[in-house]
Amino acid sequence: MLWLVDLFLDPVMVTLLIMTGVSLPIFILASNRRRKAERLEISFATVLRQVSDRLKAGVEVNTALADIVETRSGLTQIIASQLLQRLKTGTNMQTAIEEYSVETESIVLSRISSIIGLSTKAGASLSDVLDRIFEEIWPLYLLSTARREKTKGQSFLIQIGGATFIPIVVGLLFANFARGPVRMATPELMTAIALFTLACAALSTIMSGVISARVKEAMAVTPSYMLLSYAVFQLSMNMFVL
Repeated sequence: MLWLVDLFLDPVMVTLLIMTGVSLPIFILASNRRRKAERLEISFATVLRQVSDRLKAGVEVNTALADIVETRSGLTQIIASQLLQRLKTGTNMQTAIEEYSVETESIVLSRISSIIGLSTKAGASLSDVLDRIFEEIWPLYLLSTARREKTKGQSFLIQIGGATFIPIVVGLLFANFARGPVRMATPELMTAIALFTLACAALSTIMSGVISARVKEAMAVTPSYMLLSYAVFQLSMNMFVL
């Protein structure tokens, strides 16, 4: 079992461990930020829809938001309260949403603020603009969200396949070459195959990020899957060498 000790002293393994230690916290932060932004976007849509309903009833924006603060709870209440505070300082609705989108790093809210700004400058009322958003734009957002959820399992299989299945198969083939009569397992070949498995792990992880529309998170977690791939390759290769 000396090969197991050598595995953790392997320069490639040490490098991947360091890269994983650096990138994994970045992945966790990015993932948490995305989930928080998604919750904010759904709650923000609830606030805007209720504002739109109250505007149709002849209520002013500030009064509508104050009513939401009093009648709602949770994240919806917090968002309405923050918007109300901005409006009380003289900020218009479009600017308030734009500032909020910058704070939350939400692309969706940034697009909504741009639509509100352009439409109101063209003479449209805030109520009509919000109606248009929920009739034409918001369904597209919900559709893209549902599509990402549907492809989550597929992208995960691609990640796991690239990081485990390919290294196992390659490791077993390499082990057979190593103990065969031809002795084709030269150090150069081993290095080339190890690089091949690392490349497969990296490409499959990035591909899964493209499919699930989470490229930044995929890039951050790539070193972790490369580490897994290299470890699986070494284990499958050495455990079957006589």
